[in-house]
Amino acid sequence: MPLLVGSTLPGTPGTPGTPGTPGTPGTPGTSGGGTPGSLRPQPKRITWTSPAGDTLDLCSDAQGYRSLPGRSGFGIPPREVVYDANPMGGGLFRSIQDQVRMLSIPLRVHATTQADYLTRLHRLQNAVRHRYRGQDVPGTITVHLPDGSTRSIRAYYHGGLSDHTEELEDLLFTAQTFPNVEFIALDPYWEGGEVGDAWRATAGRAWFGAMPRSLAASQVLGSVTVNLPGDADAYPVWTVTGPGVPTIANVTSGRSFAFESGSPIADGQTVTIDTRDEYLSVTDQDGVSLYSSLEQWPDLWSLEPGANELTVEMAGSSAASRVAFTAGVRWQAGW
Repeated sequence: MPLLVGSTLPGTPGTPGTPGTPGTPGTPGTSGGGTPGSLRPQPKRITWTSPAGDTLDLCSDAQGYRSLPGRSGFGIPPREVVYDANPMGGGLFRSIQDQVRMLSIPLRVHATTQADYLTRLHRLQNAVRHRYRGQDVPGTITVHLPDGSTRSIRAYYHGGLSDHTEELEDLLFTAQTFPNVEFIALDPYWEGGEVGDAWRATAGRAWFGAMPRSLAASQVLGSVTVNLPGDADAYPVWTVTGPGVPTIANVTSGRSFAFESGSPIADGQTVTIDTRDEYLSVTDQDGVSLYSSLEQWPDLWSLEPGANELTVEMAGSSAASRVAFTAGVRWQAGW
């Protein structure tokens, strides 16, 4: 989906000066006496959405939660270079692995009354409970950027809400500061935005227009360039409707996967090919696994940042054949 871009309105005029004297300077974000004022920068916001769906604005005095300076873990994830020792000295490169991400958010919970303070504290404590309907489910940290776009990451509460109250806070019982509320993200990448495309078969010749793209029947063959705006690989979710035997390739990276010629997708059958690591699967509309229908050693490839030339071929197709994909745009950092 497109990233929304906010607009900044000009400041309101300040108080004009009397004739022969300079005007009164405007406040930040306004202009005074004919002198242009400065644009007031819009702050970014951070929210936490619990596994149960309760969203806490961690930058909202109205809700009673205030993120303090000193946040960490929102940049590029920690990275490890894996290598073997070289008997001749030095090392032999094996791979580069991005590690799990630890995020720290100094947080102050506050209210004007003791009753409201306890309500807000208990809401926060309940929001970091990950047991939901019999399963341990991650929550979501979302960064809301000034241009209106967002980047989100799934995470688990790791610590920092244990009781350590300053003497004055203990006496007033209307506020408490937690200097290091930690969350751990097992997938260290942020997600924000979406790309996608679609193809359908027609009895006529190929036409490359607006989505969905019409492709020649019987041997659906087409090419499209998909631009991925993020700075990390993205993993598509494909939906293929038969009949036909699909071959789907990323020409840019030289990778492809295909169904076995003897295992076509039937007319009216819809197959979902999910290439995301945590969901890696090939299933039909009834949830039956069709992973064995892929050619041996399938390479369920990812989209790379920048331009990706994709080709879709579907042998034995008809006018009912469809191919589509969506992919969440991923980022190395929260902003």
